[in-house]
Amino acid sequence: MLHRVYTLLVKLSIIMIFLSGFANLSFAGFEQGEQAFRNGHFKLAFQEFQKSAREGYAPAQYHLAFLFDKGYGIKKDFSQAAHWYELAAEQGYAYAQNNLAELYQKGLGVNKSLKLAAKWYSKAARKGVLSSIYELGELYRKGKGVPKNLSKALKYITKAATRGYPEAQMRLGSLYYYGKEISKNYALSSKWIKQAAKQGVADAQYLLGVFYQKGLAGQIPRNTVYAYVWISLAARENKSFLVNANKLSELLSDSQRRKAKSLYKRYVLRY
Repeated sequence: MLHRVYTLLVKLSIIMIFLSGFANLSFAGFEQGEQAFRNGHFKLAFQEFQKSAREGYAPAQYHLAFLFDKGYGIKKDFSQAAHWYELAAEQGYAYAQNNLAELYQKGLGVNKSLKLAAKWYSKAARKGVLSSIYELGELYRKGKGVPKNLSKALKYITKAATRGYPEAQMRLGSLYYYGKEISKNYALSSKWIKQAAKQGVADAQYLLGVFYQKGLAGQIPRNTVYAYVWISLAARENKSFLVNANKLSELLSDSQRRKAKSLYKRYVLRY
């Protein structure tokens, strides 16, 4: 009896040593892939990630999927991206869960399913992925893939905004400004729009410029200089905003124009 137990323990030890070595090889290949990716050697990264991914290493599966998703080192293939994201997602890899949800949401490489998008966003959100927290809030806001629930939507969007996710800050600021889905609150609107604008969200920069252009109910005073600067910053990404920026420019005095030029130069480096 003792001999059989001893023999079994020896076999288990050998298996564990083998698996440990196998895992180390997978990790080593993944590290080499990461290094190649950072250096812009995408084809080499693809080869290394593929080796480790086939061995079941979740981070490698995610990175391989990402290469297929974005077309780095390989032709874009959303079907392959979905396949490898799902393998990593099933192992609990949060960013794979987020990206798989996005593919289901858009119907890329898989049949579009907002229900499955909600499922995977929910899993990633529980692990703290900010984009998943925000997107889950948006699904609840629109009632897509989940029952419409503005209370839950606001909870998730606020959570993502509070943790610094710029798109959530923009959405929250807009919701409080327009007041179509929740009660208007200009104080909260200006707070979140300012934060999103300072993170470089063009739509938020434009809306902040409009706040300065018109004034915002005791929260933001009218100021044509700041209106011009913020709208000009937004126009870097959306050229249609230049129409309003040019109109504001015509209203500036020479001294205001000099101030605006100085502010723009400072802000363009920061935002």
